[in-house]
Amino acid sequence: VRLIISKQIIQMAKKVREEVEEEVEQHEVVTKKSKKAAKEEIVDKKADKKKKKEKKKEKKEKKKEVEEEEEEKEEEEDEEVEPAPEPKTPTAHSSSSSSSSSTPTISTEDNFNKFRVYVGNLSYSADDNYIKRAFGECGKIVSIEPVIDKETGRFYGT
Repeated sequence: VRLIISKQIIQMAKKVREEVEEEVEQHEVVTKKSKKAAKEEIVDKKADKKKKKEKKKEKKEKKKEVEEEEEEKEEEEDEEVEPAPEPKTPTAHSSSSSSSSSTPTISTEDNFNKFRVYVGNLSYSADDNYIKRAFGECGKIVSIEPVIDKETGRFYGT
């Protein structure tokens, strides 16, 4: 009887051991699958981030292109503006007001077209001759009053 009971206990122990081994194997398979799934999830997240960055970059590029197109349209519109009418027979005109700005003055005999123009952002090397050449097409320049630095005596360029 003892021998039979011992054999039965041994068989039961083997059976339990086999069940435990099966459970361990199943657990390992599940663990491997979950690790693989986790890795795939990480890869997917990285791919999503990359796609988002690319979309963001594309949006910025499109926005930049639109802004450049708008600037080009504005420049074209500015170029389409009619120039001021040319003065009739320009003659010398003395400026009665004293100003410390670079001011070409254009005048006609009948004082129909008389302009006082402030010109900014000029080069420091600009002089009267340069200004006369640049604005000579507009008519006769009567006077130029450049802004001079009091300390250095040089032209400001503003």
